[in-house]
Amino acid sequence: KVGKGTTAGVDEFVMDLGRCMFCNLCVEACPFDAIYMGDRYEFAVTEKEGSVLRIVDLAQGGPENARRNVETLMRLQAEAAEKAKPGESPKPQARPAEEGA
Repeated sequence: KVGKGTTAGVDEFVMDLGRCMFCNLCVEACPFDAIYMGDRYEFAVTEKEGSVLRIVDLAQGGPENARRNVETLMRLQAEAAEKAKPGESPKPQARPAEEGA
């Protein structure tokens, strides 16, 4: 896995469905666990250019939300790493009072 702010040399992700054999090798090779084979298969297009997908086109919410999605992911990963620091035990949470007690 790669740390915050690291791109692992990936400047751009482009998927050409006209060349894809749906072999699943990209899923196995992705160091980010960011690629998966789903059940969406209706990608019919009338022009060749329509079969080329860029990462921002695949992002939840489209290109305008791509940066926000990455920033949210990075923040959540940082929070999880902060919680998992060794030597610090989590604080016990108070239980709600039982009725009639």
